[in-house]
Amino acid sequence: MISALKGQSGPILVGVVSWTFATLQKHQFETRQAEVATIAEKIRVLYGPLRGNRLVYRSSYAAITQDQPLKDWLQKAQETKNKEMIIAWRKIATPSNLRNSSLVIEKADQMDDNDLLVENNLIGFRCKRKNSTDPFGDCGNCALSSYVDGVLDELQTRKNELEGHLQSHSSIWGSMVALFAIFASYAQ
Repeated sequence: MISALKGQSGPILVGVVSWTFATLQKHQFETRQAEVATIAEKIRVLYGPLRGNRLVYRSSYAAITQDQPLKDWLQKAQETKNKEMIIAWRKIATPSNLRNSSLVIEKADQMDDNDLLVENNLIGFRCKRKNSTDPFGDCGNCALSSYVDGVLDELQTRKNELEGHLQSHSSIWGSMVALFAIFASYAQ
């Protein structure tokens, strides 16, 4: 029996190496596939909808303020005593302290002069603009928007990277199988 195995040591070694390599490659491939699936789910369920929400918020903000800086727009509402402008702002404002005690947006006839004050309508909206001394940001919660955009971009980049590895892995693995088959046939 030992003499029969002497001539087969090359093919057996190639077979063991091939099996080990195939097992490692399969594990890496499955791990990357699982990570792609996880990232795709995060994008689909959480970060994609959050980005959409932030885009709608920024669009609403721009439509209401007519692309003016928030502080200036609110100053105009205060000076003209335009309660409808304040109500429109409060419909999109995120902090609940910009609404009355029952968390219902006030009607114009329920509002008093304090409701028109700029400082009473900027509560929670102190997001500093880049390269500006103005302490009020473009949309009031740009930190959240920037975070969501950053995470979503990172997830998409990682997903694309993994998908590229999976595609190249498939072609490399096919070539490696062919090479091992050639070596195995020469070893016999």
